[in-house]
Amino acid sequence: MKKFYIVFLLLFINICIINNTVNVKADAPEGYDKTYYVRINIAFGVINVYEKDNSGNYSKIAIALPCSLPDNIEEYKDTTAIIRASRKWTENDDGTWLRYYVRMNNDMAFSTVPYEKKAGNTLIAEEYNKLGVENTDKDIRLTCSGAKWIFENLESETMVEYYEDKEIPGEYGIPRIIRFSENSKDTNWDPTDDSQDNPWNSKEASITHVNNRDMYMAPIDEMKAELLRDVKGYDKCGNDITEQIVLSADGAMEYKEGKYTVTYSLTDSTGSRVSKEATVNVKKPGQEVVTNNTGTEKKVLTKDDKIRRLLIIGLVSLLATIIILHFINRSEKRKKDIVRSGSKKSF
Repeated sequence: MKKFYIVFLLLFINICIINNTVNVKADAPEGYDKTYYVRINIAFGVINVYEKDNSGNYSKIAIALPCSLPDNIEEYKDTTAIIRASRKWTENDDGTWLRYYVRMNNDMAFSTVPYEKKAGNTLIAEEYNKLGVENTDKDIRLTCSGAKWIFENLESETMVEYYEDKEIPGEYGIPRIIRFSENSKDTNWDPTDDSQDNPWNSKEASITHVNNRDMYMAPIDEMKAELLRDVKGYDKCGNDITEQIVLSADGAMEYKEGKYTVTYSLTDSTGSRVSKEATVNVKKPGQEVVTNNTGTEKKVLTKDDKIRRLLIIGLVSLLATIIILHFINRSEKRKKDIVRSGSKKSF
């Protein structure tokens, strides 16, 4: 009976932990009734936008947006602000332009990074690649898609809370920002801009070196590592995001012989998705396998194969040692016989 109570207590504690982890909600002031409530974690530069549920609570995150914050952001810690006005374009004092400018009542605003002119194809690429990496001189900067979402969805009087949590960025973690690579072209456009004229919208994420192949039955982690060998994944800007490739199969491949269809899937931070399929022939240990990634055959050794090989090497070494010792002993015996025969002749 005592064991039952201990198990029950552990289950109750786990349920409480899970509930506290998943059911995160924003504590909006009493009487607040706007569609969204915004919380900005200044420790990570993450904007968590909560949506009002059927009970009137802000318990569900509608979207999480990465951003760059101003150098003086610490001054705003544990404060709140209210959205006042918005403009599709606004001009800076230096003649550059900002898109989707949403101003608050605390001299702060949401916007894109600067453009050289009032045109979507004049993005300042150097400023764009600083997003989420460096602070800004003023205001909160986002990608074009992020700033546009705020511009279109957050109505006037929406409340914005500034807080600091150095352990948890938010329920969705830190969202990724797609960046220009060294080989990127069209860097005068924001890759997240949904404009019809944006050349990035005709580009897609990609996966390379996916081929049909043979492989041995093995633990699933080893099989995944082998399936991803030589495979590469790239976002639409050409950045290597291989670690984000997701594998799925039409059956349980682990320790089960047969042919399977394996799907390689990849989605970059702009939502561009690509998937490729390969037929994988899983064989029993000891058989020859063909790796089509290189077009060559190879013999893959299992654990038993390696043990057999070591035993054979050990036995051969032992046999060779015995033979060598045998010849050494025979040689020594001959020398002694010669010495003895010479001694007899001297008498």
